[in-house]
Amino acid sequence: MMTQANLEYGEDVMKSLNGRGFGMKRQAIFRAVSSLKDKEVALDNKPEELAQLSDSRTFVHEQDQELHVYYSERTIEMACTNGLYAIAADGVHTKQPKELMQLFCVHGVCNGGVEVPLLYSMTARKTEDVERYRPRPMQPLRIVLDFEKASIAAVHRLFPEAKVEGCAFHLAQAWNWRRDTCNLRKFMQGHGRVPVVAEWWDTIKGVGFCQSVSTQS
Repeated sequence: MMTQANLEYGEDVMKSLNGRGFGMKRQAIFRAVSSLKDKEVALDNKPEELAQLSDSRTFVHEQDQELHVYYSERTIEMACTNGLYAIAADGVHTKQPKELMQLFCVHGVCNGGVEVPLLYSMTARKTEDVERYRPRPMQPLRIVLDFEKASIAAVHRLFPEAKVEGCAFHLAQAWNWRRDTCNLRKFMQGHGRVPVVAEWWDTIKGVGFCQSVSTQS
């Protein structure tokens, strides 16, 4: 169990983590790591007390060379109690160890539109391999994620009743990639601009602001 001094220090670190900018967050993490008595602590070497929360509940649920999974069962239970109706998941490929190629985050949306971080994983595997760590209470009605086939397949197996949706950002990325692949940009701007083509493109880009469309469509 953590001491009162450790709890107070943890609160100070959390205030810094919630501050503005990546630099402030990095400094807070550096101070926290530097304060550890066991300097051998690393991603692949976490003492049991550091893998637990202040109430002795597990936070590190998986830890090997290719997959780390972190979540608080209590946080997820509270989210479900407060009307969890949607989850949004996405991965990034920067600001984490090179051996673990993707940081994957799952956020929940509760009553009133309140967003809560629920689960984090760092993985060198495909998203499908994270699916076995779905906490039991979670039964969202909507799931928002990118257009990766592995992610969509995993979500359909985990939540067969949920409506799977993409987001406008990833849809626009896919459209822009297709536009450039087909060499259409020259018809939409500059001296080669064709008004009909430019108008057609603006219409397509506006679809993302219409009623949500299931990825099954």
